[in-house]
Amino acid sequence: MANWKNALITQQVRGWLVAGWGAYRANWKVLVPGSLILTAFGVAGSLVLTTLPSYGLYLLTVYVWLLFITNLLTVGWAFLCLLAVRGDGPRLPTIFSGFRHFRRAFLVELFYILVVMVGSFLLIIPGIIWAFKYLLATYAVMDKSMYASDAMSYSGRITKGYKLRLLELMLVGTGIGMLLMPAWPIWDLVMPEPKLAMPMCAGSAACAGSAMDLVELIPAGWQMPLDVLGALIYPVSLFVVTPWLAASMAAAYDELQRLTSPEAEAEAETPQPAAPKSAAEILTAARRKQDQGQHS
Repeated sequence: MANWKNALITQQVRGWLVAGWGAYRANWKVLVPGSLILTAFGVAGSLVLTTLPSYGLYLLTVYVWLLFITNLLTVGWAFLCLLAVRGDGPRLPTIFSGFRHFRRAFLVELFYILVVMVGSFLLIIPGIIWAFKYLLATYAVMDKSMYASDAMSYSGRITKGYKLRLLELMLVGTGIGMLLMPAWPIWDLVMPEPKLAMPMCAGSAACAGSAMDLVELIPAGWQMPLDVLGALIYPVSLFVVTPWLAASMAAAYDELQRLTSPEAEAEAETPQPAAPKSAAEILTAARRKQDQGQHS
């Protein structure tokens, strides 16, 4: 078994990142075109939005594009990355599998967005907790062929006790995104939807907030140099970082669903046999028993 697959047993963020990197290296010929497809749809959305005459129509188009294009691509992209992590021979058309299973893919993303929104309206903390609780429903709806509601419940079960680990993984992606900050002006030009622009969001159901707003804080005199620098950095994000981090999130799902499988739970409940004693331990025990016999 490859080392990057062995990393999955660690249940740690580092192990997920290692597994994601190994999956990327082994399947980059599929994952890189998948990342390009996501970008192409982002560019297409940008072109459509620039032709709209009114702000109301602009907002309507954004929401329609998000619900019926972006979200369905997100489901297919997540499943493609999962197949890459498992080494199940991922094929590029898998990225469109959300359209083939429209009802399940559409509803699971819609439920996720609504749950996170409700949690955010109540208080910020519940929104964050629910965001990570149901984060992996995107994978389960395709991997387990579940209905959307069942996938949400399943995600809540397998993420129990691991939400902080998933948060750490997301923070790693955010940190890498900050390092790639000079590329954000380029992202702003080709991909206005932050869910697809941010590296970690390419493999998750949805992301709260928009780090893209930071682009507006860039002084005017810095725009041109940053655009040039961004043009150099952006391919690294597009061809390497986005598929790698998306595969890392898929690796997290793959491990957590195996840890909570009936077979894993049954194995955990089965008493493990005592480890065999070494020759030195056996000899020591025999001498102790002999000494006890002499004293008696």
